[in-house]
Amino acid sequence: MAICKTCQGEYQRRECLCPRCFQPLRRGETLCHHCGADTQGLRLCPRCKSDVSAWERENFSLAQFMFRWGALAIVPSVGVLVAWAIFWLPQGETLHSPGMALAAAISSQLVLILLYVQRLFWRERRWAAQVYQTRAASLPLTIGSTFLVGGMCGIIAFVVYKVAGEPDTWTWHKPVFGLFYILAFPWFTATLTLLAIQDYLDRLDQRVPQPLFVHTHRLLRVVVETAIKNLRVLDNGEGDVNRQRERFDVLEVLRIPECGGLQVLLNEVRPEKSPGDTEQIVWRETTWHIQSDRWGRLQALQPHNGTSSQVKRWELQAHRHTSM
Repeated sequence: MAICKTCQGEYQRRECLCPRCFQPLRRGETLCHHCGADTQGLRLCPRCKSDVSAWERENFSLAQFMFRWGALAIVPSVGVLVAWAIFWLPQGETLHSPGMALAAAISSQLVLILLYVQRLFWRERRWAAQVYQTRAASLPLTIGSTFLVGGMCGIIAFVVYKVAGEPDTWTWHKPVFGLFYILAFPWFTATLTLLAIQDYLDRLDQRVPQPLFVHTHRLLRVVVETAIKNLRVLDNGEGDVNRQRERFDVLEVLRIPECGGLQVLLNEVRPEKSPGDTEQIVWRETTWHIQSDRWGRLQALQPHNGTSSQVKRWELQAHRHTSM
């Protein structure tokens, strides 16, 4: 099953909704068989009602990412090999060795690949900082930090190289020089890759929906709909008759500042047959306490204060239908 990157919910392609009538498109791609609308390829997530086709168009390989945004990120890897061939090799025996150049180039490429895989993590972190409390460093701060660390490693390697004496006195000089020389290039690669990711994310936000947790009303709708589905699983087989007459009202909504989730008080009113009397309908009211994470996934669903009260009782004929 595919994952909607807006709400992190699973969906199947045939479950996607028409952007006009919000009915399942099933096998239809461009024409809704319910309302006849031309969807122009747009399909909505059945969970959060956001456009999933926008995200599907964002699938690209590492090579495509490098071609569009991150070509500068390979400069440190290429630079370390060029420096070895042009500068270090002609000098003969020095603190530097071919193994150091190879290690620096490989580690730089590993950093590049790792950051590419985690590129959407930085998007979530950037939006999260605007919605709830997060201790994570921002992307611009991380870019500056990686550049400073890389610069410090380069300076230390340069100083060690300058103070090193003859080869017979290279006791601690060579391993220290090699360590900081190798570390400098991955940090510079991280800086350039994060700069490319920042530019990519700025453009991405213009093409795809914002994360679900950014807007409280969207998150609330997903949470309430998920809670109602779970409650209907426990409706004791009353069927669609009660579902047509039940009512749910949101009494209170609180945003959890530590994680961006919601705490919701949901009031449920539903008809039930009185035990032993098929002509009597009992209306039961229950207030549910719901807690979710920032993606609308339920973490708690329980009666508020552990109580469920009977609030109204009417004498009704079994064949008569009422509406809420």
